[in-house]
This record gives sequence, structure tokens and C-alpha cells, in this order.
Amino acid sequence: MKSSSISYDSTYYIHHPSEIPITVQSHQSLDRSNVRIDDVKIGGLVFGCSRAFAKQAVVDVTIHITQPGFRVIGVVEWCRQVSSDHYEVGIQFHNKEDAFQVRMIEQVCHIEQYKRRVDETEGRSLTTDSAALEWIAKHGAHFPNPGMN
Repeated sequence: MKSSSISYDSTYYIHHPSEIPITVQSHQSLDRSNVRIDDVKIGGLVFGCSRAFAKQAVVDVTIHITQPGFRVIGVVEWCRQVSSDHYEVGIQFHNKEDAFQVRMIEQVCHIEQYKRRVDETEGRSLTTDSAALEWIAKHGAHFPNPGMN
């Protein structure tokens, strides 16, 4: 059973590639009253997972593209069920600095995803630098820039 549709402005949220590992856990030591979110709508990150998160829950997000993984605290802005065992979750970050850092890490994730797809579909093995140059030329101008405008 699907829940009601939640739409989001893709200029304010970056969709995390499903091929890149991400861990999102409720942050046990903080509650919403201890986390200040800037009043300006800075958006954040969208990811798919197998469990629901409560709106306004404080979460610990770790993106496993670097060693150690990149870690940031956010707040669940929305959560929607897209199938019986899959949810889509929107996370908002504390401030523009956190959102900027997530944007940079997510660009690395998208470049890595691009590198893998080129190898699988075209048989071309790209270096990280050449994949980055190609990805930026093709997608960089359209990559979401949440709250940085």
C-alpha cells in the first residue's frame, strides 16, 4: 500500500545514488529541540531505504564513499512509502555549511556512479579524474545546489 504522494523540489534536494552505501540512524543522544535548523530552506538529501523515519527525527547520516565515511547530522523533513518494503526519505541539514559539504560528497558519489556505468555500458575504464571531467561537463550545471543560491 502506497502512502499519499509527497513531492519535493529537486533544486533543494540531492538524490543519493542507490549504488553508493549510506547509513542513516536515529540519533539517540539528540532530540529535535537540541538541533537548530536555519530558517532558510536549504534542503538536503533524498535516499531510499527499507524502513520509515518519523518526520522531524534527528538522524546521523554516514555516506560511505570515503574512509572514514562522511558523517553529518540532519533532520527528517519527510518520509514516503513507495512500495511495501521501500521508503524515500528527505533529510534537511543544520546549516549551509553542512549542506555544502553534503553537496560536495554527493558529487563524488555521482561521479563514482557515472564511472561504474560507463564501464558497464560502454566498456570504457575511466580514471577518477577523467570520470570527473566527463561527469562535470555533462551534468555539473544541472546538479542541485540546495540553498546556495
